Amino acid sequence: MSGNLWMGGPSESALVEPALVPTTTAVIEIAGVGVPLTAQATILLMLAGIVTWAAISDLLRGTIPNAANTAMFVLWVAWVISGAEASIGYSFLIGAGVFALGAVLFQLGQMGGGDVKMLTALAIWAGPSEFLVFLIQVAFAGGILTIVWLTHMRFVAPAIGRMPANVTERFVPYGVAIAAGAYLMIARLWS
Repeated sequence: MSGNLWMGGPSESALVEPALVPTTTAVIEIAGVGVPLTAQATILLMLAGIVTWAAISDLLRGTIPNAANTAMFVLWVAWVISGAEASIGYSFLIGAGVFALGAVLFQLGQMGGGDVKMLTALAIWAGPSEFLVFLIQVAFAGGILTIVWLTHMRFVAPAIGRMPANVTERFVPYGVAIAAGAYLMIARLWS
């Protein structure tokens, strides 16, 4: 029996467009592609923007603004309030551990203060389910960044006559590597 899947009848004129049914939840579509922009998706997009701001600031100025790190934490609180799954106690415990270890590395001159705070805020975001993967991805991105950065400083900068004017420019902007791990974590949280 041949027919149309819409109406089950044999005639083309019997095609009927599906009715637009109003929904009870307020959902905005991103760029008209049908991706719902929920509260949690909005929070993740805002987090990605703040992470980008922190990475660019670290790359250009060698510092990560405290406001960026504070905003990352405030967004995590909003994430929890929005009903997302989060192990609050374990997340704070992980954050405290990362901050303690980071403080030691800061005292030894191995890590910048902004990097420690950014890593702490994002470790809280990662929580127990994402922390290890996040840390491995940050370490991997940091290794690649360090090789590229040192190659640039050793060979490229002298060849083009642009050596850093001050010592802070000689340090690897690790906020970029932390951001790379954060983007991957955000992508996993989105799905």
